[in-house]
Amino acid sequence: MFTDNAAWSDQEIVLAYRSQYHIEDAFKQMKNPHFLHWSPMFHWTDSKIRVHAFYCVLALMLSSMLQREVWHKGEELSINRLLEELGRIRETLVIYPRRPPADPTHLGDTPASSASD
Repeated sequence: MFTDNAAWSDQEIVLAYRSQYHIEDAFKQMKNPHFLHWSPMFHWTDSKIRVHAFYCVLALMLSSMLQREVWHKGEELSINRLLEELGRIRETLVIYPRRPPADPTHLGDTPASSASD
């Protein structure tokens, strides 16, 4: 093995080499036609191609972060399996906690008007 990182220890070099499969796997994910795919790309201008590339990388980053969170919770799912499971969700319901209604008698009060009374 060769490296240009002269400050790294032998152990750090070996760990970096063994971890490169994570990056290679990420690029494979971007080629997956079902999830996070790079193509087909129906764009012709440079700016739209850049935006498409940004979206692909952003989707990869978000799905990797989600996978990491799921792994920390004890579920060892691949990104493909995780996205498959999430793809089955057809409806979600978000319930926000109720806040007490604002007191209408204090709507006009401001610190400046209260001090002058």
